Amino acid sequence: MSTPSIPPTLSALINENNKKFPTVNHIPVSTALSLLLKSSSQTNLEPPIFLDCRTNTEMKISRIPTSIPVAAFLQRHVSAPLPPSPQAKRAIICYCTIGYRSSLRCLSLQSHPSITRLYDVYNLEGSAVRWVWEGCDMVEGYGEDETLTNRVHVFGPRWNVLPEGYEGLEFGAWGRFR
Repeated sequence: MSTPSIPPTLSALINENNKKFPTVNHIPVSTALSLLLKSSSQTNLEPPIFLDCRTNTEMKISRIPTSIPVAAFLQRHVSAPLPPSPQAKRAIICYCTIGYRSSLRCLSLQSHPSITRLYDVYNLEGSAVRWVWEGCDMVEGYGEDETLTNRVHVFGPRWNVLPEGYEGLEFGAWGRFR
């Protein structure tokens, strides 16, 4: 699969975000995909957990397959008894639209020893926008209702740097789509 080169505007947005959050571990999409592939070929390696750090309205538009909302992860993690320290930590890969909110979530997760004891926490570099530039799928719905989509929520023209074939949806002044 040949990946088209990303536009300079997207590179600038990613670099700007990475500079704002120097203590966050930013993971390229290609590395996240490698972790996913490794886990499918090795029975003792758990797949990474993709945490969607966006609003419910944004998640209804589209999401990375297998991703779960942050609230669902935290509810499970807080309510579960603390297991013994694992042989290998499981990866948590946070994402949002471009990486700002997921970087904030990474900082929050990194400050909890009960999380860092069990998980390596990463921010998906470029988040959903970079994900689709790498040729990866976005879906809408869950379970049997899950279908592929070409729609991605963006905040405005500055962040609407999606590849050809994708539709960027923006919220208007009152949370409605423009």
